[in-house]
Amino acid sequence: MIPITKNIINTRKAAVIDLGSNSVKLVNYNIGIDNTYKPYHQESVRVKLAEGLENGIIQEKYVEKTIETMKLFRNIVDFEQIDYVICIATSVVRDAKNNVELLNKIHRETGFKFKILSETQEALYSYIGAIRSLKIQSAIFFDLGGGSLEIVYASNYKIKTIISLPFGSLRLSQLFASKKGNFFK
Repeated sequence: MIPITKNIINTRKAAVIDLGSNSVKLVNYNIGIDNTYKPYHQESVRVKLAEGLENGIIQEKYVEKTIETMKLFRNIVDFEQIDYVICIATSVVRDAKNNVELLNKIHRETGFKFKILSETQEALYSYIGAIRSLKIQSAIFFDLGGGSLEIVYASNYKIKTIISLPFGSLRLSQLFASKKGNFFK
C-alpha cells in the first residue's frame, strides 16, 4: 500500500483560462498547503478573435473555433480533475458588441463561465502574477497582448499607476501591416 502524505491530501488543483485577442491559454496549477502554486500543464491555441472582429462583431467562424478550443480545454480540466477554474476574457471580448452572446454560448456548450476584465483589472492581474514570481520591489511592468498594452508602475510593491492602451501586437499589425503582413516596402 502507498502511504498517503499530508501534501497529497492537501494538494488542490486550479486552472486559469485566458481568452485574448490572439489566443486562448490554459494553465493548470498544483496549489500547495502553503498556498503556493506551481504550473504543471499549459496549452495555447491561436483562435485570432480580433481578426474576426468586423464592425465590432466577432464573426461566427471565429466563435466556432473558440468553442472547439474550449471543448478541448473542458476535456483537459475534467481529465486532470481540476478543483477551481478561473476564466477571464480581455481586450477583444471587452470591445466586441456581441460579447454577451459569445460568453453565453461558451457557457452553454462547455460550462465555462467567463468574467470580462476591465482594462485596470487586466493590468493589475498581469502585474501581480509576474511580480509574485519575479519578486522585484520597484518596476515599470509592461504586458503586451494581442489587443492591448498594460503598464503598471510600482514602488516598494505599492502600485502607483496603472495604464491600459489599445496598442496590442495584433491590433497594431492590423492597422499598419500590408495585406501580406509586411511593415516595410
